Amino acid sequence: MTVGNFIVENFFEMFEFLLSYVSNTMSFLRVGGFVLSHAGMMLVVMTLMEMCSAVAQPFVLVLGNLFVMVMEGMIVAIQIIRLEFYEIFSRFYEGGGKPFEPVGVKFTAQTE
Repeated sequence: MTVGNFIVENFFEMFEFLLSYVSNTMSFLRVGGFVLSHAGMMLVVMTLMEMCSAVAQPFVLVLGNLFVMVMEGMIVAIQIIRLEFYEIFSRFYEGGGKPFEPVGVKFTAQTE
């Protein structure tokens, strides 16, 4: 290995390390987005509750909280699926198999 190859290889390894550090940090910033979305949805529920009569306020509060919990559960499920299929599986997948070839039907024209 020449000195030039050593320098270039180590530069790109350092660049890949720094890039993965930045991308992982950006990936965790989505947690802050979840906090903001929760605050926004609960603000809507509380505003709707204040607009209702005193009799309807507990119902709006309970139904609004249930709605927010279902929405956040779906958000968490989507994130889990993304992490599992994209980030985890892509690290261990080795594409050493056969390329996919769909089943097809070939038509030939018969002439007599």
